[in-house]
Amino acid sequence: MSRKWMTDDENLTLCKAWVSASENAASGTGMKYTALWEAISAAFKTLAPAGTPDRSARSLETKFSLIKHDTAKFSGLYAQILDLKQSGTNLDDIEAAALRLYSKLQEKNDVKGKKA
Repeated sequence: MSRKWMTDDENLTLCKAWVSASENAASGTGMKYTALWEAISAAFKTLAPAGTPDRSARSLETKFSLIKHDTAKFSGLYAQILDLKQSGTNLDDIEAAALRLYSKLQEKNDVKGKKA
C-alpha cells in the first residue's frame, strides 16, 4: 500500500496556513502569486506539528489545488441539496446528505481511476 502524499493533519495545516496568509490585512490581498505561496509555506512551517516533513511552496500549491477542487465539488453538492428545500431538514441533514453524495461520487471515480 502506498503512503499518502500528505496526511490529513498536514492538509488541515495547509488550509490554516492559506487562511493565515491570505487574510493577512497587511499584505494578503496585495501579494503577488509567488509571494503568497512563500507566505503560505512559511505559515505552514510555523503551524505544522514537530516532525512534519519539509514541504516546498510548490508542493503545497499543488496539494492545495487538489483540496480546492474537492472543496468546490462538495460545496456544489451542498448548494444543490440546499436548493431542494426538503421540509423538515436542517443544516446538519443537508451537510450529511452532501457528504454521502460526495463520498459516493469519490468511490465511483476511484473505481474508474479518475478524479471527481
